[in-house]
Amino acid sequence: MKKWIQTLSAFCLAMLLSAGAFAQTATLTGQITDGSTGENLPGANIFIRDLNRGAAADIDGNFTIKSVEPGTYTVVVTYVGYKESTQEVELASGMNTLNIALEPDFIGFDEVVVTGTG
Repeated sequence: MKKWIQTLSAFCLAMLLSAGAFAQTATLTGQITDGSTGENLPGANIFIRDLNRGAAADIDGNFTIKSVEPGTYTVVVTYVGYKESTQEVELASGMNTLNIALEPDFIGFDEVVVTGTG
């Protein structure tokens, strides 16, 4: 009886410890900046296309996407007035850093006409 309890305890302990090995996830963090000035881009969007998951950059241009399975993904970064950035990223378990500098997308206007009625 004592041997059976020791075997059962060892089995339960092994199952408990092995569950952590299968639950490995990655966290993607980084900062989004202007490529020409180096200024932070608050509110820029970062999106992992393959997982339909994303985040918005905070006031300092920093972002965090948690609980991502390790693997290779397509990451898309957008911000109004800047060219879209698409990158292939390989995420390992643990913390991963991806800093992105977006290039301005200048749209030239010849003239702007504003009309109003009163």
